[in-house]
Amino acid sequence: MILSRCIYIVLPVHNRLEITKQFIRCIKKQTYTNFHLVLLDDGSTEDVGRMARAELGKNRLTVIIGTGNWWWGGALDYAFKWLGKQQLPKNDVVFICNNDVLFGEHLFQSAIDNMESGKFLFVKNIFLLDGEPNGMEDTGFVYNWKKLKLRAVPTNQANVISTRGLFSYVDTFLSTPGFYPNRYRHYLSDYAFTMLAHQQGIRFKGAKSMFLYVLAEQTKNQGLQYKVPFKEFHQQLFSGGYGPHDVPTMFRFIMHICRPKYLIPLALMRFFVYTIAKYVYFVGYKFRKQIVKS
Repeated sequence: MILSRCIYIVLPVHNRLEITKQFIRCIKKQTYTNFHLVLLDDGSTEDVGRMARAELGKNRLTVIIGTGNWWWGGALDYAFKWLGKQQLPKNDVVFICNNDVLFGEHLFQSAIDNMESGKFLFVKNIFLLDGEPNGMEDTGFVYNWKKLKLRAVPTNQANVISTRGLFSYVDTFLSTPGFYPNRYRHYLSDYAFTMLAHQQGIRFKGAKSMFLYVLAEQTKNQGLQYKVPFKEFHQQLFSGGYGPHDVPTMFRFIMHICRPKYLIPLALMRFFVYTIAKYVYFVGYKFRKQIVKS
């Protein structure tokens, strides 16, 4: 087996020590053993770095301690810049992933076998709930700017993918515009990254033999909550860039990423209508609830 290419695993974490340990044990079982874990510990109160050193040793591990304010976008931005300074061989591999996943022992070898220059290789996400597939899968999406909707498609047809299970050659990865943590602190940071890469000409591919399991119970409910006081509801829409429904972040996303540019006014108008509709629905929900009580 040729092990000339090193796989640099980029793993942002914040606590969840036991979940991270499960992830590390998945990579320890790999049949392809030339890898290096770049653990970005963003202010954990649990000693995740110490656990990682005990599991992997020092030679296959770099622990980078964050400020506690990196979140997903900031952690990946730091990793992007750190990898750029290492002067790595262009055919080494970057693997970005979340720690709330499990995968089989041949994943890295399958990635090496399926890599292509100028493409991102995305691992199909299969979501588990209580240890069983819950019917949800992620292979990528087409983003419709006219409707602000995602449509699930095969990976090779997608114009946006997540970074939960993304392989790339180092030179392809570093040729992208990178990450914008000041615009996208957490949610939308991965979509902005892959959409900009796609607009630049990088294409996406998958492989039938490659998949990972996502521990869905570890992922917070991202739906907009209506059964809350108005102040809490409003904070979901103006969360300072941390929540999945943050209005300013979505505005920046449209202005920055939307192509062709002539669709920007339509997308903004649609977004404004959607936002107003959320408030109207909230008021209506509270009104109906009050009537039922009376």
